[in-house]
Amino acid sequence: MGEVYRARDTQLGRDVAIKVLPEAVASDPQRLARFDREARLLATLNHPHIATIHGVVVSGVVRAIVLELVDGPTLAERITRGRLPVREAVRLARQIADALDAAHAKGIIHRDLKPANIRITADGQVKVLDFGLAKALAPDVSDDDGSQAPTITAGTTREGLVLGTAAYMSPDQARGLPVDKRTDVWAFGCVLFEMLAGQRPFAGETRSDTIAAILEREPAWSRLPADVPAQIVRLIRRCLEKDAKRRLRDIGDVQSDLDDALITDTAEIGSRPIRARRTPPWIFWLPAALAVAAVVVWLSLRSGEPGRPPGGPAQPVARFADTLPDGLQLAPAPALALSPDGRRLAFVAIQNGTRSLYVRDLDDVAPRLLAGTRDADQPFFSLDSRWIGFFADGKLKKIAAAGGTPLILCDATTPRGGTWINDNEIVFAPSAASVLVRVPAAGGTPAPLTALNRQLNEASHRWPHVLPGGRAILYAAGPTVSAREWIEAHIVAQSLETGQRTEAAPHGTFPRFASTGHLLYVHSGIVYAQAFDAERLQVSGEAMPMPERVAQAGGINAGAFQWSTSSTGTMVHMPGFGREVQVVLVDRSGNEKMVLAPGSYYMPRLSADGGRIALAMTGASDSDVWIHDIVRGTTTRFTTGGRNLWPVWSPDGSRLAYASSREGSTNVYVRRSDGSGNEEQLTSSQYTYIPQSWSADGSRLVVTEVTPERLVHLALLSTTDRTITPFATGEGSTTTGIVSPDGQWMAYASNESARNEVYVRPYPGPGPTLQVSTAGGEEPLWARKGLELFFRRGEAVMAVELVDNRGRLSAGTAKLLFNGRYAPGGTRTGYDISADGRTFVFLKLLQPRENPAQLMLVLNWFDAVRQRVSAGR
Repeated sequence: MGEVYRARDTQLGRDVAIKVLPEAVASDPQRLARFDREARLLATLNHPHIATIHGVVVSGVVRAIVLELVDGPTLAERITRGRLPVREAVRLARQIADALDAAHAKGIIHRDLKPANIRITADGQVKVLDFGLAKALAPDVSDDDGSQAPTITAGTTREGLVLGTAAYMSPDQARGLPVDKRTDVWAFGCVLFEMLAGQRPFAGETRSDTIAAILEREPAWSRLPADVPAQIVRLIRRCLEKDAKRRLRDIGDVQSDLDDALITDTAEIGSRPIRARRTPPWIFWLPAALAVAAVVVWLSLRSGEPGRPPGGPAQPVARFADTLPDGLQLAPAPALALSPDGRRLAFVAIQNGTRSLYVRDLDDVAPRLLAGTRDADQPFFSLDSRWIGFFADGKLKKIAAAGGTPLILCDATTPRGGTWINDNEIVFAPSAASVLVRVPAAGGTPAPLTALNRQLNEASHRWPHVLPGGRAILYAAGPTVSAREWIEAHIVAQSLETGQRTEAAPHGTFPRFASTGHLLYVHSGIVYAQAFDAERLQVSGEAMPMPERVAQAGGINAGAFQWSTSSTGTMVHMPGFGREVQVVLVDRSGNEKMVLAPGSYYMPRLSADGGRIALAMTGASDSDVWIHDIVRGTTTRFTTGGRNLWPVWSPDGSRLAYASSREGSTNVYVRRSDGSGNEEQLTSSQYTYIPQSWSADGSRLVVTEVTPERLVHLALLSTTDRTITPFATGEGSTTTGIVSPDGQWMAYASNESARNEVYVRPYPGPGPTLQVSTAGGEEPLWARKGLELFFRRGEAVMAVELVDNRGRLSAGTAKLLFNGRYAPGGTRTGYDISADGRTFVFLKLLQPRENPAQLMLVLNWFDAVRQRVSAGR
């Protein structure tokens, strides 16, 4: 294949790999032309799990390709140390499948996928190498190493040419037949088998022996360990079908099965019967006859059964997963609602940029759009399953589940969930910082139902759910209104008759109730279940985690998740992943260097000298601020006890401000950064205060102030006399506030234009507003010197130069620095930059991306809840 060199690209300042082509290729016009066509096609691939081709270099008779340099062992080297644990193998396989899927979408077939062509980086990320190059670089080989040698047949026609490595060839590839993407599916099955078993599925002393085994024999399935889930074994079997017509056609099917394995309890999967991937009993994608027949049988068995009593016989649990119809994706806000009778699924989906409400009758084969529901949000069913409530255009509305004209019930500016409590009344949260209110289901004036408990640091009640009989409700109560993760929320159960309330769970959000007698709620993306007396509103026993991880509903809808249940025991959710992150230093070209091993970190901030990182580490019940010394590699606890978050250094690095809710409400504290002296409490309020940044002279802190009246806005907190002065930012909620290094300007993000954009105003004000971002922007951050401003737009990190012309500010064009999967900051900027402006600190997300087109349905899920809680596992 040629010689490969490690090299330095001096023009762009990066390390690369240079592969110098063999003379046989470089001097053959026909093969060279084919190589050039391949290289141009491969250059279109831009994927995190594919090693990038940077270009082709010609110097005299020497021709070479410039490749991304991937440090780390190959998968083949990793396997030599022994077979991989199931979850590690599945995680890596998911990334490999993702890379293949991206290539197949561009019409590129790898043809030589094998462990030696897969590298694993230091942070556990897969990089697939040499896409398509085997076809262009097919050398003659001997028969010495039959298990590894690439081969060609005697012929040179397309049908006669055999490309690839013998041990991973599909039967059609080994016969010299034309190949398509199914040959990569076969090789993928071989690789997955080898990761799990530590041995290849097909092997022989020579190449001919290996090919004979591929053509004539089955793999030794007994080599797969007993702990490999049955669904993974079935997946490998479907990849290794010798008949290409029966083999999996699309690597996307592989991706979905692997996603199922990642989000489902391994032991539980292994004990269940093997199921076919695309044969669920109701979901959107079956042939009509099968779907209708299966649903009719299922519904007839459950007809008239709103929910079995806790002591009823357990039913088998079945989990099914697939994707929404082409072109549809779940909306980022809470988008799923199962009807109480379990016969319908309502969901909000986006198609061609338009968000609307859809309904799927489970005895039908396709969802239907409900007309008049443009911009719908947060659907919920009436108790009789005939109506769907939803929010749109600042209103609470309802529409018949069968379709019709939506009816406006009342105002709801920034709603946070609703529930029917009887046939005639609805309870909902009208805004992000409000109590729950009740309103007639026919429309009218809302009336307050709950009251905020300031002793428990409550600034918001949301996500109500009625209990059986309509005499009590569950809801989430929390201290903030816009945090991406409501890590301080708790669950409240309240009687609608007496108003008496109890704390049902000290940590959690988005509650539900199972007819088996269990409270359900979400904490850190995991569904928990606990025995619950719905009459006495009391929990008992331990809260047990369920296997399901549910995706968080993004944006401003704090504490919301993509899941729903019916009273018949069915559950539907969008699969989610954990929030384990890695602290990384990133240069302006996007090159990363790991600083801390994976963990649960939040809000990193660099000291003025760039030598220390202050950040929060969270546990199940508390969190603390820690300081990591980059040079020494030591990490020291800075706070102790309670919920301590949001650290921010003073300009000279001598002090550290942070927020704590140890006394109930969230207030601002400050202490010397070396740990000496006592901490000083700067605010003592029933509301929530979050420190954002210091003024240039250290005399003030910019804080986010959260109140029911003004929602989220900025204020200036004096560090000397502790006075608080509002900072005017116009209409809308403001989530961050960063003072420029010269102390003259304030950068902030606001949703006043219906989406988050970055703005700059004079500090401390007043003065005109300059909109810096033009296509969306969040999390602004000033460089430590000058007037360069950074901000984020999705996964993009942008930079823009600002010019101060005698007090009038102007902005240049924002430029992309790099893209990266980094944790969002939520209420404040979630990253920082060094004093020299060359190095950022980010929290790198390690889990796979959640798929907004994927759903999972679990039948008889309440029985799984009962079994899990009873077993005490």
